[in-house]
Amino acid sequence: MVDQEKPMAASLHNKMYRGNKNLPGQRLSAKMWYWFFRQFLSDHMEMHWYIEQPWMAKNSHCCVVDVDDVMFCGDGFYWETVFLKKLKSTRASVIHSCSTFLKRKITRLESGLALIPGTKASRVIELFESHFGKARPQSIACDASIQTEDVSEEVDQRHAHAFRAVMGTLLCLARDRPDLLFVVKELSSSMSRPTLTAISRL
Repeated sequence: MVDQEKPMAASLHNKMYRGNKNLPGQRLSAKMWYWFFRQFLSDHMEMHWYIEQPWMAKNSHCCVVDVDDVMFCGDGFYWETVFLKKLKSTRASVIHSCSTFLKRKITRLESGLALIPGTKASRVIELFESHFGKARPQSIACDASIQTEDVSEEVDQRHAHAFRAVMGTLLCLARDRPDLLFVVKELSSSMSRPTLTAISRL
């Protein structure tokens, strides 16, 4: 639903199409949506954004934005009569749940809220093996040696797509596994142009 920075031409079945809106999977879509949504919250709900944490905004309430996932913290009356009402006026498709955020389940306890991880290591391995074959346990250096220049060959489009799919799931897992964060950060730098070495490290 977000306008393209510049109209885009695409060919499909020998017909040319003009894309005025961002398309799912388009590399800039997440960025364009963030800036659209951020501007919308600033203009229509007087939200102010934290410089240090640009995904957090507040007025008398607070929200955390991660691409198209939003966690709202505030009273239910404002949520129903202001936040949701104004958001639906953008013609955005709004699906809201009070129990999940970024694949984590949120459960209310007497002492507060419990965040329960939604992605397991077994899911990452299962996804990897469905694309690349049997995963081999191996040690990956968690120091500067993993940052050596990767000069291996780039993989084809099918394997690049598979690499990004596994990395997306791994990024969700890494939020709950600090021991994986460094290696996952380094691996994610290969998402634009995955190589044989990147797949081996994955």
